[in-house]
Amino acid sequence: MAINNTGSRRLLVTLTALFAALCGLYLLIGGGWLVAIGGSWYYPIAGLVMLSVAWMLWRSKRAALWLYAALLLGTMIWGVWEVGFDFWALTPRSDILVFFGIWLILPFVWRRLVIPASGAVAALVVALLISGGILTWAGFNDPQEISGTLSADTTPAEAISPVADQDWPAYGRNQEGQRFSP
Repeated sequence: MAINNTGSRRLLVTLTALFAALCGLYLLIGGGWLVAIGGSWYYPIAGLVMLSVAWMLWRSKRAALWLYAALLLGTMIWGVWEVGFDFWALTPRSDILVFFGIWLILPFVWRRLVIPASGAVAALVVALLISGGILTWAGFNDPQEISGTLSADTTPAEAISPVADQDWPAYGRNQEGQRFSP
């Protein structure tokens, strides 16, 4: 008995396209609001590109992988331009895109496209490697690191003045928390 793979093929491509469409709508709507209040134009543009990727995936076109590779590289370039090599600032700009890119290069996903997409997969792998390299570099280089030395000269702190039993300026009567309520 032969198993018909067209149903499972269509379901996986449909779910992948649906996820891409939801991400694209989120970026487009949220990015539109951000632009309205004076923010970056990146998000609505990325939303439109992601919606195009979703449409191409829905139609099982391998061009979706090429376009997604361009989106991923563009996102990393924009992220580095905007925040530099700061890992914690780059991560929210790229995390979902990198994970979705990894999903797209899985063989059971890209082989379900109409035309085998080995060249497009190679482009997406290169984009993912570049993105991974940028994130790795950013993870090992802390732009907020403050270099310098502390002065060896210290001034002694003043003695704590006694606090009256009725005066409770802090929880536990004093800063040391040595008393309970009288």
